[in-house]
Amino acid sequence: MILITGANGHLGGATIDFLLKKNPNSKIKALVRAEEKGKDFKAKGVELAIGDYLNYDSLVNAFKGVETFLLVSSSTMGDRHAQHANAIKAAKQNGVKHIVYTSVLGGNPNSKFSAGIDHYKTEEDIKNSGIAYTIMRNTYYADFLPDIIGNALESGAIYYSSGNAKINFAARINMAEANAVVLSDITNHQNKIYEITSGK
Repeated sequence: MILITGANGHLGGATIDFLLKKNPNSKIKALVRAEEKGKDFKAKGVELAIGDYLNYDSLVNAFKGVETFLLVSSSTMGDRHAQHANAIKAAKQNGVKHIVYTSVLGGNPNSKFSAGIDHYKTEEDIKNSGIAYTIMRNTYYADFLPDIIGNALESGAIYYSSGNAKINFAARINMAEANAVVLSDITNHQNKIYEITSGK
């Protein structure tokens, strides 16, 4: 059984669709916060688990019977790392055998990007958990470009807070497909880290 967290989000939902496309008989459980949010998944034959990263008991219940889970990083600021730590702890309590985690490129303890610190801490927690893992270090979503391009059509330039560094974008749908590829053949991706970016 594969548990997909953040199932109602774009990345989690698309990962489920790719998994079902690869193998319509995949045993998938979708973590959602409320029953009504999972109607579409049930119609596809996906089992539902009701839970929340902040509710540890709900996570323990959600992980029953799960061997592999995709930890889609929380979009909540402030206590993101604590939420991830809850999920990892609940997974270990239930004997989950493999964690796939959607991290970020360049995460480190001194990152000026606060999410980069949370992702670094989560990666360390996973590595120290004793559970096999695959870490997907995703680049910035190209899907967000329309929100940041400003007057690029008039100026011919896109401004981004990266100083003199080069930036790299990739489509979220491609990241979801990469998740599905790993989840579909988990034994060949044990304890590996992948950087998911566009072509250079």
